[in-house]
Amino acid sequence: MATPFRRTNRLDVERAELLRQPERAIASEYFSSRAVEIYRLHPLQFVQETFGWGMGRLDKSDGPLLWQRDFLLELEACLTDGQAVHRLAISSGKGVGKTAVAAWLFLWHVACHEGRNQTTATSVTGIQTASRFWREVRIWHGLWTMRDQFTILQREMRHVANPSWIGINQTWNEGSTEGFQGLHEQYTMYLVDEASGIPDSILETIDSGATDQNVLIIYFSNPTRTTGRFREAFRRYSADWLTYNIDAREVPIVSSESVARALREANGDIEAASFRMNVRGLFPLEGHDQTIPEHIIAAARARFTELPALEPRAPISVGIDLARQADHRTCFCVRQGNYIYELATYPKQEPEEVLEALRRLIQRYAEPLRPLWFYLFGGGYNLAVVDLAGKEGIRIGQIMPQPVNKVRFADRRSELWYELRSWLREHGCLPDNRALCDQLENCYYTYNGDQQLIESKDQVVARGLPSPDMADALAASFGYAGAGAQLMGMDLSGMEMRQRSQFSRIPGSRPRYFLSEWDGEDGAHWSAADAMLWENAKQEQGVKNEQSRITRERTRLGELRERGY
Repeated sequence: MATPFRRTNRLDVERAELLRQPERAIASEYFSSRAVEIYRLHPLQFVQETFGWGMGRLDKSDGPLLWQRDFLLELEACLTDGQAVHRLAISSGKGVGKTAVAAWLFLWHVACHEGRNQTTATSVTGIQTASRFWREVRIWHGLWTMRDQFTILQREMRHVANPSWIGINQTWNEGSTEGFQGLHEQYTMYLVDEASGIPDSILETIDSGATDQNVLIIYFSNPTRTTGRFREAFRRYSADWLTYNIDAREVPIVSSESVARALREANGDIEAASFRMNVRGLFPLEGHDQTIPEHIIAAARARFTELPALEPRAPISVGIDLARQADHRTCFCVRQGNYIYELATYPKQEPEEVLEALRRLIQRYAEPLRPLWFYLFGGGYNLAVVDLAGKEGIRIGQIMPQPVNKVRFADRRSELWYELRSWLREHGCLPDNRALCDQLENCYYTYNGDQQLIESKDQVVARGLPSPDMADALAASFGYAGAGAQLMGMDLSGMEMRQRSQFSRIPGSRPRYFLSEWDGEDGAHWSAADAMLWENAKQEQGVKNEQSRITRERTRLGELRERGY
């Protein structure tokens, strides 16, 4: 057996001598002050020297684990680098000892910042004080050589001789964040255990209050969610955070049997959500109710290298999302095939201002042989824009609420989001637009009976996230998908559109340039769109050999489908 690690404690001799004095409270306060002097900038030394490693309940342990020591050394470096605020986040598998580190830091920060600190800890339990974290603090308080200096209660730990020397186990309520506001001291620390499960409104309040000097914000959690502020500490806000990933397979206190069992439950797939979260300490590739997961978005971004020139005869689809409230934005998404050529956003506008923006889009993109199609979700305020545009000969296709696939989807918007998901998975190329990618990733779905339903904008905003205006505009650009198409002036032999003028004959629904029901094999069944294509061919062009012409067009449609049109 290895010799237990035991560092000589400089306070042991002083403590034994001082605590023999009759004025015990005075001796206790003096001893605590010495701890402040010695350990304030050295949390690792504090942990190594103030717990009875190698004795009693710790007789089989010689000190912190290797990853715990490395983390505490990183924290020591932060304390002396001169920055006012430090943010650290640990994402780990289960059973690696992260809650023990949180408990050590709570004891360290309270003990080593005499009367000049605000130490606030919170956990996923919310209004309940009996959290796993607080039980861990009680356990380590019982093993602490300084335990007689501090009394631990249900919601706080305080010094026996100084009532202002205190650390708090803060409860929270999502609708009331006042407990985390207005905390200003010379030294402040927020410890957040299981941060992935805490509402963003609480974490935002904590972060917004970090305005003083000597502020520490530390998150600990298993990575259970694909969105939220804990997730973004490792992604969007990573420049402001020191982040750590702890793989349970590399931690000696985690048994190989438990890892093997987790792998069997994941059917041997190390990328399975359960294995990533519980063992590898990585965020799942997609949430269980996430409409468009991160890995699909990442693949679409990887496909984008540079924006190609517009093709002169391929159609352009413009999705429009109109702002109805002040915290939303009006957005126009210009897409041709697999590429987004423009994302224009404006504050909430009057119908006349929207019409002016449409005129500018037409001037930039309209060509004699290139159709330009407009789509927006119909109803309500949007009707005023449609009527004004119609008076100038600009026809806008209204996307009605009724879905085409009434069995699977509750409304047309949900259906188009899944058309968008398919496009991103197969062909779509996303530009480097962080706001758009976040909006695509942050929309979740639920079920209305047996039908899938994408959450509304108001529901997204209620979760503390921006309104998905750009994402809805991109989804609207697929307004033709799955719907019956009107071929107005279409030359089937060359797949060209004859526009009678720049502003007229823009149909309310776009031709079906690819057939989702066509599998490309000989003898494939004909879809409703095929039948409409056949009827228009006979009526408008007097096709003599209909079968051969339609076969050629099916081949052409297949080519366009591969190119994303």
